[in-house]
Amino acid sequence: MKTILLGWELGAGFGYCLQLRQLADALAAAGHRPVLALRTLDHAHRLFADRPYPVLQAPWLIGRLSREARVHGFNPTGFADLMACNGFGSVDHLYSMLRGWRDLIDLLRPDLVVTRYAPLLALAAYGRLPAVVFGSAYSTPPADGPEFPRLLYDVPPYANQSRMLETVRAVQKRFGARLPDTLAEIYRGERRVVLGLPEFDPYRKLRREPCAGMFEDAPPPRPVDADGFHAYLSGGDSAAWLAVEALIGSGLPGQIYARDADPALSERVADSPIRWLDKPPDAIAAAAGAALVVHHGGPGTAYAALAAGRPQMLLPQVMDQWLTSIALAETAHAEIVDDEAPPAVVADQLRRLATQAGARRSALAAAHDLQQRGMHGAWRRVVEACQALLA
Repeated sequence: MKTILLGWELGAGFGYCLQLRQLADALAAAGHRPVLALRTLDHAHRLFADRPYPVLQAPWLIGRLSREARVHGFNPTGFADLMACNGFGSVDHLYSMLRGWRDLIDLLRPDLVVTRYAPLLALAAYGRLPAVVFGSAYSTPPADGPEFPRLLYDVPPYANQSRMLETVRAVQKRFGARLPDTLAEIYRGERRVVLGLPEFDPYRKLRREPCAGMFEDAPPPRPVDADGFHAYLSGGDSAAWLAVEALIGSGLPGQIYARDADPALSERVADSPIRWLDKPPDAIAAAAGAALVVHHGGPGTAYAALAAGRPQMLLPQVMDQWLTSIALAETAHAEIVDDEAPPAVVADQLRRLATQAGARRSALAAAHDLQQRGMHGAWRRVVEACQALLA
């Protein structure tokens, strides 16, 4: 029996937990001992209550921004910028975070590390343990060059990757650990599985490795036989309030799950025909039971709607959501909500997209295409990578 440490470090939402849980279940069924280290334990009581393997708090990462970025705003131009403000920007920050991961590795003595959006854990394993790096195309950028590529060029990068490499080497020296020659090599791992579809990969012009498709399995899509919507929102911001007001104003039936919800949101829905969900439903099943999926553009919900063959209304907030939304909006079955559009205008947009025959046909055709291309069940690729390294 081999011990496998599965770690999650950056990002928000319960989707990371679901993916790591599925991998842990498969690895445990194969006779191994999975140990999960999660960025947050908020969902542990519900998602892991009946699982026998350990679920631990990962070393808690609090990002640091430069004074200039705090004053003028932080506009990441690529993955290196996210690394720079999350541990890799200074020797003291990187040493502290790396110490947490290295000590956890020393206590658990795993045979293998699996990282999900966890560059610090990847560095802690670098030169010590084999690692499988997997994640969305956005959070798993090409790492075959000396540096991480940029996505945006209309603003200067936050990160100085040469200086970051010096920081990494200085901290590695303090631990007596292997020194990387380039910054990108610390995030290569011995195996990599890039989730998502190649046509939606923000690095598609630069990537040499294949995109493995959607993490989850999906049943064959079926035509829409519902009139309502399924909405997955982040509940504490203005975009969620806009979406709720527009959904109520649309007059469409439906259901809403809002992560980290403002209690006032559920109260606002109470007098409407909309159903408020206290816990997240299965994403693909929820999408399949609706005529329209409304969300912020996260890749997990986007792929669930694609797999079910449902049109999508998108309210992106952060860069990866914008990149996914822009790619989806090039199709006939997805639209982006204008940030400045009033709820009444968005309500009209919702009604139109929910009933538009062309959007339904386009979404269903895209879902059948995914099935034919075998772009589901990429979790097996991660398990196969683990088994290959353990062998």
